[in-house]
Amino acid sequence: MQSIDKARELNDEGIQLAVEEKDLPGAIKKFLEAIDCIKAEQGVSFELSETQFLVGMAYLKLDENQQAEEYFKKAAETNNNGNKRLSNKCYLYLGMIKYDSNKYSEVIDLFNHIKIKIGFDYDDYGNDDEEKHSFYGMLGVSYLRLDSYRKALEYLLEAVKIPYDADDRFEDYYQLGCTYYHMNNYKKALKYYEKSISENPDQPEGFKQLTLLRLAYMYMYKEEYEKAIQLCEEIEQKQDINIRLEQLYITRGRCHSRLGQVMQALKYFEKAWEMKEQLNDGWRDLIQKWLIEYYTKVGNQDRVSELKKS
Repeated sequence: MQSIDKARELNDEGIQLAVEEKDLPGAIKKFLEAIDCIKAEQGVSFELSETQFLVGMAYLKLDENQQAEEYFKKAAETNNNGNKRLSNKCYLYLGMIKYDSNKYSEVIDLFNHIKIKIGFDYDDYGNDDEEKHSFYGMLGVSYLRLDSYRKALEYLLEAVKIPYDADDRFEDYYQLGCTYYHMNNYKKALKYYEKSISENPDQPEGFKQLTLLRLAYMYMYKEEYEKAIQLCEEIEQKQDINIRLEQLYITRGRCHSRLGQVMQALKYFEKAWEMKEQLNDGWRDLIQKWLIEYYTKVGNQDRVSELKKS
């Protein structure tokens, strides 16, 4: 058993190097040496999967996702002793890697291996609230991206129940807002978009702008046009705008239109029309129609003719 003892010693050294990411390449080297020692011991493999998982985690912290994926898969396949917690962790982190690549169907397939369901006792899964939150949150968003809104809602509502204290909690509420929006429940969509902002007003600017635009859209549907315009103005005043500007201009133009502010509506519909290549056919046709209608009202037939030829 000398090889196993040596492997344990190497693992301990690797873990010390990995703590607070002091020396992750050095930690990987120790873990790989430990794997060689374990494999050298005939008939002993119960610690192999755990060490492979440690290698995967170190690669993940180095943002070397391909190598991390390789070792998480090895750990899951080598897990012969039925360590449910280890198995769940492997599939969780494999899912995270696919999630970061927007491969949502693969996320769902991988998470289906995780032995945790809505309402289950969490004991078998472990006591890491951050991991539970990641499981429910990523699964919910994956279903949302695949237009399975009821499934998305089921898991996102579980995510917000997890007593996980983090600065990115606002993202849960934003995703819930998006889900309710797609389910045509605008009242609840508005509630969660507002909650996303109130939860963390200092959230990353790009994300905040996206939420504010969604809020403006909801206020427009509630016929609170001044509120919607105020939010659009707040976004426009930013030096770095990280949202799709054509959607901002369309929303603001529609609000001015419904307030009877023809010249302001024209101004923003023109801004959106300048970006017509980024719009789908439906929005292009609508903006063209609105521009023709309003230029006809103000007597600008030259512009009407130009638009009809577009």
